Amino acid sequence: YLGGQAGASAMMNVLTGKVCPSGKLNETYPLHYEDTPAFHYYPSKERSSEYREALYVGYRYFTTFRKKVAYPFGYGLSYTEFCIRQENIRFDGEVLELDVYVKNVGEKAGKEVVQVYVGKPESELEQPEKELVFFEKTKELLPGEEQKIPVHVPVKVLTSYSEEKAAYILSKGYYRIYVGNSIEAAECGGFDEEETRIIKQVTNLLCCDYKFTRLSKTNPDDTWPTGAHSGVVKNKLTFLPYEK
Repeated sequence: YLGGQAGASAMMNVLTGKVCPSGKLNETYPLHYEDTPAFHYYPSKERSSEYREALYVGYRYFTTFRKKVAYPFGYGLSYTEFCIRQENIRFDGEVLELDVYVKNVGEKAGKEVVQVYVGKPESELEQPEKELVFFEKTKELLPGEEQKIPVHVPVKVLTSYSEEKAAYILSKGYYRIYVGNSIEAAECGGFDEEETRIIKQVTNLLCCDYKFTRLSKTNPDDTWPTGAHSGVVKNKLTFLPYEK
């Protein structure tokens, strides 16, 4: 929708078959504005809007809360078809590695984008269902051609930030691995972490004395923002400016 100066010619190349499309969406297209978590408190009449989605920004919200969408994160069409498979999932405590094989099983030459997601365990921290940790586009594959994509994900990408500990931690538990070509990638394995580890210790420099209500999947009914700073105004469901 933001095609830019070369958008029209690029679209004609796709529609006429001069090129095989291989782009992917870097955001989620919801069915309704009301399906987004920000709908409940944006914009605010009294002050600047407060972003209270916390962990659940973008695709993390729609997948975790099982929202139907028009087009999911990572979605993209092609004039050919691909088979994606993975082998040799391994984690040595420092790097997550696996081998992904992409084969063009269609009748046209084209490219595909490998996407790897991780579902982190919930021990001391709440987690979204999936998080993107790796993506890479293949070369142009001829019909029947296959390419191996080595995946390397450093441990720092698998961490989560703990405000309480002021540290990036790797929580104990089972890490689920998903491999595919969109957020709808299927689970294909995982690994166990026996103990919680602090990967990087830092200091909380920006502290706020205002307590925010943060959206939680374990308590969604009671974590929607309310009150004077929420931006929620009864019977006001428009983008138009508020009347004074």
